[in-house]
Amino acid sequence: MIRKSAAVILSILMCVLALTGCGAMSDQFEKALKTDYSDTFNTIKTGYEEADSLPAMIKVIRDWAKQNDIFYRDLGNSNIALGKEATDNYKTADSTTLHCTVSTSDKDICAINAAILLTSLKDAVDHGKLTLLFTSEKNGVFTGARSLPSEYLKTDNFIDYDKWSQDSLFTGSAETKVYNISKSLNTTSPANTKAYRLDITGLNGEDTGDRNVRHPNPLTQLGDLIYDCRSSGIDLELSKLYGGQTAEISPQDAHAVVVVNEDSEEKFIKKVESNISSFNDDNLSSESNMQYTYKACSLPDTVISDSDTDKICSLMYTLIDGVFIGTKEDGKGDPISIATLGKLDTRGGRIKAQIQARSIDPKATAEMDRSYKETAELNDMKFKITDVTPLWKQEYVGSLGHSFMIAANQADIDLDPGMTFKKTACSIFRSRDKNLHLISVGTRLDNDYELTKATVLFLESLGDSGSDTIELPNSAN
Repeated sequence: MIRKSAAVILSILMCVLALTGCGAMSDQFEKALKTDYSDTFNTIKTGYEEADSLPAMIKVIRDWAKQNDIFYRDLGNSNIALGKEATDNYKTADSTTLHCTVSTSDKDICAINAAILLTSLKDAVDHGKLTLLFTSEKNGVFTGARSLPSEYLKTDNFIDYDKWSQDSLFTGSAETKVYNISKSLNTTSPANTKAYRLDITGLNGEDTGDRNVRHPNPLTQLGDLIYDCRSSGIDLELSKLYGGQTAEISPQDAHAVVVVNEDSEEKFIKKVESNISSFNDDNLSSESNMQYTYKACSLPDTVISDSDTDKICSLMYTLIDGVFIGTKEDGKGDPISIATLGKLDTRGGRIKAQIQARSIDPKATAEMDRSYKETAELNDMKFKITDVTPLWKQEYVGSLGHSFMIAANQADIDLDPGMTFKKTACSIFRSRDKNLHLISVGTRLDNDYELTKATVLFLESLGDSGSDTIELPNSAN
């Protein structure tokens, strides 16, 4: 990420703080706020863990609202809104909406986000009209954001809370698409006699939009090994190759069953052990639960035909997994577009692959579309684009972002402003309302209470006038 000088931004914030003198919070109130956040988080986390569906998770929020005598409204499609009217001294202050998604796939971070919102709503002493929105996310698709009634986007300030690895504030997010590549496969009986199973398991499986985190890909690792073996003269038949859970998450595991000729067995084992050694050297320090193993196994009934195996190898070799286009001509520098092979499966007589494409530039997006379509077609495979999330073009931080950065600074958080490659519900909201005053704040377990405090301080600051904008560089995280 190309950043504007952090010192410049910080000096601006400190000057504003010196002039306003805002951000004070008594020790007694802060102690009570921290206790309330902890209690709320534990309540929501327990409820989410016991919930077996999105409606059940929304019920946890509804029950909390009832228990705390707070107004709520079910909005359908597993969406819910909570709210309070402006306090007496803030009747003319800006209205604010706080938002997070609810998903069965990452309950811990959903509980953190919910606790930040709920505690802020319950404990903020002074605020304008305040609304909380919880919208559904199903299999990585922001169904709730798309179906949210439009009147809930009519607010002065809209703040989204979403998982991130570092303290960050976002004013833009990449366009994302899922590329689906598929082909029916011919199978035959194995001609070779020595079968081996290869397994890479236990990887973290992070959102590949977070460029601050490494994303080793076990699928491409096994694909490269199979390609290397066949291209170096090892007589290898592929029975199956599969792994990954969703397109947008780096695969947590990958598996393959291959059959080699007895004369090639020793050479094959050396290749495998070298592959394991290099993968472990590169990744074990950040992937402590990872295991890469191989073992002899029973001979499979069928293997994929030699011609179709060649096409699978060609696909795996040609696909770019990582930075597709960068700011420099050699593809290096800051990324402009990236892609990840998130899921692949050759079982059941068909290859099905899913690639998550992300881009902060429409021209780069078009180039990716063309390139991956051509790659699929060159290997006699079908290509289809699904789950498109629009570009949230990077904006100025503005008075909303500026004011929240001041509040965060008072809560001992230095927010790093920029643009993200992560798919966000904000892109849906921005596409629905071009005038929405919008930011997204990165959350994690290490800054959850501090962001709660920052949110309460921000709401209090709305009694003051807004600040001038700060211009951001055109780059992404």
